[in-house]
Amino acid sequence: MARPNIWHRKIYVHPIQRKYLYLSLVPLIVCSLAIILLTFLPMQLLLTGRASELDKAVMGSCLSALGSRLWPAIFLSMLLAAILSVFASHALGGPLYRLEAIGKRLAAGEFIAPIRVREGDDLQGMAAVLDQAVGTLRHALARIREQEGVARERLGALQGELATGPVPAAALSGRLQEIAAQLEGIEETLGPFRI
Repeated sequence: MARPNIWHRKIYVHPIQRKYLYLSLVPLIVCSLAIILLTFLPMQLLLTGRASELDKAVMGSCLSALGSRLWPAIFLSMLLAAILSVFASHALGGPLYRLEAIGKRLAAGEFIAPIRVREGDDLQGMAAVLDQAVGTLRHALARIREQEGVARERLGALQGELATGPVPAAALSGRLQEIAAQLEGIEETLGPFRI
């Protein structure tokens, strides 16, 4: 699998960042539209209306001065909001990306070592809870595998005894009870899980 480029590794790591970018730009765009409708449009209407030439000249210079000072500030604000949004959401997008990768590995049956997110990332608490849940599953699966191995070993021994000849009923019953105890241990391990 090819390694993602630096943009996707260091800056834009998760699609949720796009959502927060849009959410940070929408208020600025709405504010810009409000400025156009409440400031520039009335001035423009006064310029095209029945005002004297002196009023039109004053209004035109005011409109020009206001526009030359206001629009660069608005566009700079939009640019800064976009940049800050991407970098601020990186602290959320990074852990989400890593948790997503961990989820895929868990779904593939790979119960990994403790889950780590970088210091300074958000979702530290979620990673700790997920790590605890994976630890519980890892421990339960290890116990089940151990109990299954013992049960399989005892069943193999019993099959070997049966293959060599008849086994007394008391011995057979004892062996079956040992195997049943291992299966009950597996059931007990699975008890807390609602499957």
